[in-house]
Amino acid sequence: MTIIFCLILLAAGSWVIASLWLNESLNFKVKRSNSADQLNLWLQKWQLMSTTGGSLSELGEIPEFKFFSRLAEAGLRHARTFGSFPRDLLWEWRDGLAKERAFEKRWRAVNQSAYAQFLIFILITWSFVFITSGSIEIQLPFTIYLGMIVLQIMGLVFFPWALSSSARMRLKGFSELLESLYVLRSLSGAGIATAQVLSEAKLENLVQTKITKILVERVLKMAQIFQKQGGALGREAQILLQETWFLREESLTQLVKWGEAIKLVFLLVFFAGAYFLFLLGLVFELLKSN
Repeated sequence: MTIIFCLILLAAGSWVIASLWLNESLNFKVKRSNSADQLNLWLQKWQLMSTTGGSLSELGEIPEFKFFSRLAEAGLRHARTFGSFPRDLLWEWRDGLAKERAFEKRWRAVNQSAYAQFLIFILITWSFVFITSGSIEIQLPFTIYLGMIVLQIMGLVFFPWALSSSARMRLKGFSELLESLYVLRSLSGAGIATAQVLSEAKLENLVQTKITKILVERVLKMAQIFQKQGGALGREAQILLQETWFLREESLTQLVKWGEAIKLVFLLVFFAGAYFLFLLGLVFELLKSN
């Protein structure tokens, strides 16, 4: 019993040490998103060409990165159609791209540190199983080992689904809202018919969620006023853009916290659950043998 007690303490201590070490180390070893960097360079090239008078055809293919690529495509189409494009929008896109890239880095750190912890804990658990099995002459039922394996596999399989579902839930509707507002801002006051501006903005694609509902209602109300009374929407769209980016940044921060909470739940339920399932089976067999 003394040997078993020491092994339990060793395993538990290893879990704590591994958790602390992985949380501290992996957050600073995440690779940067190449697609985001390439799109940033592409936008920077466009800014330089707008001052030097270069041809838009020299920009090449637009790098793919979330909804920013669709914004760049719409802006490029606007520039080719009307001969110019607001340069300050390019700065805003690059600023938003930098924020999104920082979030991607933090989000990837949550994912990588979680899987590293999962694998380390699986190794610790099964090492404890083999050491204990070699120290005492007690054979646990096969269903105990099968249950441990099932729990650990379920944790590895369902964790990315839980993360992606959380991200979709908290960020739903933001990309459509930002696209519509940028179109309204860039085309308003450009001498285009009101109907065409609203058509390009694709307001029918806006999604109202618990987080974006108020902003979407304000955009739709603004569009109605614009359609009835006319006038430029640039300034109003800019204010709504600032509010949308602020709300999205808050949602991203909350999402990272959610990701850490989900990781903790999976550690406790699936991986600590497998460990304690073995302990319960071991204690039960010891009591039965005595």
